[in-house]
Amino acid sequence: MRLWILLLALAGCVHPRDVGPSADEQARLSVDAALAGTWQLSNYTPTQPMTGALLAAIQTGRVLATFANGHMKSTTPDFTFDRTYRIEPPVGDTFRIWLSDGQGLEYESWARFSGPNRLLFDCKNEPWRGTGSIERVPTP
Repeated sequence: MRLWILLLALAGCVHPRDVGPSADEQARLSVDAALAGTWQLSNYTPTQPMTGALLAAIQTGRVLATFANGHMKSTTPDFTFDRTYRIEPPVGDTFRIWLSDGQGLEYESWARFSGPNRLLFDCKNEPWRGTGSIERVPTP
């Protein structure tokens, strides 16, 4: 009986981080790992007409971004940005990603992988509201 009490006491001393990440955290980390790398915008349909640098970059067909270490950075010469992002755990095959503009505003998108090299997304906030997809850029 004393062994049982000792085991319970020891189990109570284990810090939650010592038992590994939760299922939600594991799912979030899995999505983040799948996002890592460079992606190219393959299509985008905004809910309202666009102007400016993004429209020009879309029209030339070369909007590239790299996901790494919680940042989404542009690798497009004429359209630059560096946004932090956070991922919420997936619900089924869909996850929510929040992009921060660095001034405290966050933009919500729902996304899901359509195979290992294609991501479908639905941006929920203006001025980026719309749907589209990105394709993984093969590494040389």
